Parts: sequence; structure tokens; C-alpha cells
Amino acid sequence: MEKISNRTIKTLKPNTAPRVAAVLSLMLLVFVLLLFLYALRDSGTQKAALHLQDGQLDFAEYDLQQTEVIQLNGQWEFYWLQLLEQKDFNHGKHVKPLSATVPDTWNSIKSEDGRNLPGFGYGTYRLRVENFSSSAPFSGIYVSSIATSFKLYINDHLVSSQGLVGTEPSAVRPRHARAVAYFPTPGESFDLIIQAANFSYPRGGIWEDIYFGSEEAINSLLYERISRQLILFGALLMIVIFSLVIHIFRKEAISSLYLALTCIFLIILYDSLNLSMIYDVFPDISFDTVVRAWFLSTVLAPYFLVLFINEIFPTVYARFSNIIFTVFTLLFMLFYLFFPIRQVGLDLYFGNIIPLLELLYTILIAALAYKLRMKGSAFYLAGLLIGFITITHDILHINHVIKSPLGEILFYGLFAFTFCLAAAQGFHFIDTTEQATRAEMRFLQSQIRPHFVHNALNAIISISRKDPDRSRKLLVEFSHYLRNSFDFKDLDQKIPIEQEINLIRSYAVLERARFGDKIAFNFELDDISFRIPPLLLQPLVENAVIHGLRPKSGPGEITVYIKKEGAHALLGVKDDGVGMPEAVMHKIKNQQTIVSNSEGIGLQNIAQRLRNIYGATLQVTSTAGAGSEVFMLIPMQGVK
Repeated sequence: MEKISNRTIKTLKPNTAPRVAAVLSLMLLVFVLLLFLYALRDSGTQKAALHLQDGQLDFAEYDLQQTEVIQLNGQWEFYWLQLLEQKDFNHGKHVKPLSATVPDTWNSIKSEDGRNLPGFGYGTYRLRVENFSSSAPFSGIYVSSIATSFKLYINDHLVSSQGLVGTEPSAVRPRHARAVAYFPTPGESFDLIIQAANFSYPRGGIWEDIYFGSEEAINSLLYERISRQLILFGALLMIVIFSLVIHIFRKEAISSLYLALTCIFLIILYDSLNLSMIYDVFPDISFDTVVRAWFLSTVLAPYFLVLFINEIFPTVYARFSNIIFTVFTLLFMLFYLFFPIRQVGLDLYFGNIIPLLELLYTILIAALAYKLRMKGSAFYLAGLLIGFITITHDILHINHVIKSPLGEILFYGLFAFTFCLAAAQGFHFIDTTEQATRAEMRFLQSQIRPHFVHNALNAIISISRKDPDRSRKLLVEFSHYLRNSFDFKDLDQKIPIEQEINLIRSYAVLERARFGDKIAFNFELDDISFRIPPLLLQPLVENAVIHGLRPKSGPGEITVYIKKEGAHALLGVKDDGVGMPEAVMHKIKNQQTIVSNSEGIGLQNIAQRLRNIYGATLQVTSTAGAGSEVFMLIPMQGVK
């Protein structure tokens, strides 16, 4: 036999996919949990609530502590269609103010004639602070967002601004971004003045909280907000990476791609709402782009979540619901992409209905899966319920339908949802991996073909008429063959190489009983002992018999060999049969799909298993009319 050790054979590290999946899933779950616990830690910032009424905040008998921030929530003075500064108030150049609730849009403010103010326009907010006392040399202010451009003054000192403020649409440049400013601590009395203008969005004004405190306290608040958002994004990105890796290595796992897209759009949605990072990454991004990203992510995140849930928990409703939600999503996307922001913003209430319906649908499917005791369904159901409750709460709270002492809780809802997703994905991925392994095992065991069993029994019956003793020996070999073919629980189990060789010997005895001297078997085995996956070598022998020797007109021989090559073993089967067609050789070498047994589907299955388990390549050589040889180089694991 030709010296095989001179051949170039590719080997890689063994692939332990199920165990790696379990470890990665556990690591992801622990990582998300640790991030969540870190996000819940006490930042040291204390939030105080003082009484604001008639545009005045009185610090009498209250000394602002170094670590406290004040939420400037309550009734402010508001001057509609006036952009006023401190000098205007000093000289009396202002009319009687309206009363504005902060935080809220100015659309809810009633004018003197009893009608609500329009969304488009401009005005000035004013808060008079009295009896202020603080030992901090510098103070700070934190503004979440003001629609859609503003200037913020402490007395006559401009301390912060976003966009351009003006009295005409052409003079206004919107910029819907967070602002933080620091300034020398004012005296006992001062005015906080905010000029705001909006000609871009249907709702204007101070619609989110404003915080005031020492420089240290505002810094701590800013750090808390940014770190929590980064932690949430880190958890979501871990799921994105985990899901994409699964999809890359298992193209059929389309649910992983849907989950990755869901998390990506959740990141965009959360940041477009909190405006923490988008302007840091894209400082020149337009207001229109930010708002459109917000609205698009509002419909795309729940849409891909529906596709994801329908994929992992398929039901009779899946196809219909996918079509319905796809149509609605495309319609909303076209509307959000091509209609003016003035009109897009009017859709805020109706635009939330479809995403909430999609969330309700996913909850229903997860509940059905939980009822059927499907793995991971409890985590999906819990995460979806928490997400739905917190999103609904914040929609009602932000739009002032309810007044909740909890404030905005979307962060906690998204983080709990992310944690549940991480746990569920781990269980689901491990379960699908096990299912794939069990399916492959069933396929391999099905290779014990019924017609072979039928033919072997017919041969034994025929021999029993003339030679009962030989037929009894053949029955023993047949019993050994069946036992060794099914004597393993899963494909991760490694069996002694001797067990595989005994299976081949039993197969050889049964085939010779049928074909006599037409088929000869030769074994060239080094004295080594190690463990291999079951049915790795025997199907190659069967393939050589069926496709190599049976079509041959004369007798043929099959050689099974095992050679030691350092820390590896060289396993192979060669025959002197008719050889393989060029088309089949090409498909095997290029890992193309083989669809029929006549082309050698069993051979391709072995090649796939070899790549999955060892990262090794099945080598095939063949010459028409002279025979074929199939061999592999694998590490000798479990050497005795």
C-alpha cells in the first residue's frame, strides 16, 4: 500500500458545539445579570422634590445638599410668542404670563380665550428662585430635551443652548438633544429663563424633566444616565453578537437574525428617545433624521420580534400574522420616511397602537408555547410581559394620561426583557442543538437499510437449508451487527475503535455470505486503541461495496486500514471497484449538496460530520475503472 503519511491532510481542533453553546449561553446570561445589578447600584445622587407654584421656587428653610439634585417640576411662568431676557423683565416689557406645567408640551397650555396653544410657535419659560443657599462654588443644570430648540439663561447669563431660536420658521434650526451646563452658583435670588421655539414638530415645549444642583450632583446624575444606557446597550449588543454568530454558522437559524435585528432597533429606539449617544457619534445629524430614526425603530423593533417569536414557536397563525404585520410595517415605514415631520409627529398616538398589538401578539404566542411546556417559553413570556407593561406605562406617563410616581421605567423594562431574552436564547439554542444532534443520529441509524437486513436474512435462511451450523454463526454475526449499529445514545458519545471494527467485520461476514468470493475484505490495522464517534468508518465500507464493487463485473477487494500518525490516527477505506464519477468527486471536494444515494449521500454525510466534530477534511481519490480511496486524519482521543 502507498505510504499515506506523505499526503497532506487538513486537521483542526475538535468541535464541541453543544458544550460550547451551553458555556456561551451561561456566560451571556451571567454577563447580562451582572450588568443589570451594576446598573441598579446606588449612584449617590439624591433627588429632592420642592414645591413649584406660580413660577416660583422658594428655598426658605431648605439647604440644598452637595449630592442633591432638584427636579424643577411644577408650574412655571410662560410667555407665548415672546422671546424675553432678564432685561425685559426688569423693564416690564412683558405681558401677563400663562401658567405652564413642566414637564409637559405647551400644546396643553390654555390661552386667555380658553383654547389650547398650537404646537408650532415660540415662547419663554421663567422660574423665579428665592432664598437659595448652597455651599458649592459651582452649580449645574441638566436638560433632557426641549422641543425643538432653546436658550437657557441664569439671569442675564446664557448658560446653554441647542439649535437656533427665532420667531420665524426660516430663523429656527431644530436640535432635539440633551444639554448639561455648569456656572458659578447664583446668589440667593435669580431667574431661570428658557426661550424655546418649535416649527418642526407638532408638539413643543419642555416635555421632559429639568434638574438643578451642585456641579458634583449634576455630574453624578449625568454619569448615572450615560452608564445605565451604555450598560443596557452592552447587554443588547451581546445578544446581537451572540445571535449573529449563531446565524453565521447555522444559516438555517433565521430566528437568530430576527433577534439580532430586534435588539439593534431597540438600541436605536432607546437612544433616539434619550438622546444620549446619537449626537456624540453623529454631531451634525439633522433633527429630521433623529425623529425618523425614532419612529422607524418604533415599528421595526416589534416587527422583527414578531418574526422571531413566530420562527421559534411556529403556529397556524404565523404565516397570516407575518403577512398582516409586514403590510402595516411597510405602510408605516413609507409614511415615516417620505412624509414631512410635521405630519409624522401627528401620528404619535396611532403609531403606538400597531407596536403594542404586535407585543400583545407575541405575548399570546409565548403563552401558548408555555402552556405546551416548550423550552425557554417561560423566559420569553416573562420578558415580553415586563416589556409590554413598562412600555405602556411610559407611553401613558409621557403623554400625561396618567401621573405615575415611578417616572419613566422603560430602562428597567428593557433590561429585564434583555435578561429574559438572554436566558431564553441559551435554553433555546441548546435545545435546538440537541434536536439537530438527535436528528442526525436518527439519520445515521436509518442507514442500517431495511433492504440490507432483508437480504442478510434471506442469505442466512438459504444457507440454513444446507449448512445449519454456518447459518447459526451468521445469525450471531447478524446479532452483533445490529447491536453495534444501535448501541449508542448520541453522537457526542465516543465508542472504542474496536467496536467500529467489529461492526465492519460483522458486515463483511454477512456480505460475503451473500456474494461469496466476489467480495474480499482485507484489514490492515496498527496496534492502537482510541475512541471515535459511532458510524464514522462503517458507512465508508458500505459505500465501497454498493458503489464500488457491486457494479464491477469481476471480483473485488476492500481494504480497511488504521495507521498511527504521531498523535493522530489515519483511517481509510479503499477498493478496486469501478471508481467514482467526476461529478460526485467535484461535489464532495467543493462541499456541494448531494441529493441521492446513487451519488453518495452517505459519503457526504460522513464528510459533514468530520468537519463538525474534528474540523477535519474527508479526503477522496478515485480513478475510473481502478477504484477509490476515502480516508481521514483525526486526533486519537481517549487513548487507552
